[in-house]
Amino acid sequence: MSLHPATSHIESVHTLDVLGASVRILLDGHQTHGAFALIELTGQPGDSVPPHVHRREEETFHVLEGELEIWCDGHTVRLRAGDTFFAPRNRPHSPKFVGTQPGRLLITLTPAGFERAFRELDGLSAGGAPDMAAVSELLQRYGCEFLPPLAG
Repeated sequence: MSLHPATSHIESVHTLDVLGASVRILLDGHQTHGAFALIELTGQPGDSVPPHVHRREEETFHVLEGELEIWCDGHTVRLRAGDTFFAPRNRPHSPKFVGTQPGRLLITLTPAGFERAFRELDGLSAGGAPDMAAVSELLQRYGCEFLPPLAG
């Protein structure tokens, strides 16, 4: 099988509500033959993703706007526009928007697949705040699990 060029026009990309975060899937596994998925995530200072661990994919975070703090495997790194962070699979991590301005990230999931969880999470959020037990069950199907909250 060979790869084919793929294009994503931003005006045709649907915005998903993923646990309160605005997420757009710019390229999914169908377009990249499973090699990777490219996600845009936007948020306000203070918005965060709970500590979690992926068992199937790596995540690379590239900050386009604002500032991001990433806790990964016991260490915290602060990133600003232009900075990039790689989170290997099986390493607990938690990104948080910080600073005073809204933030915007590109996240590359390697290999693709977890972007399907974002679509399903959007469906769980349709009626308001989703049931966290259902969220945890869904994430486990995709090889991801939430961890206890960070202290402090």
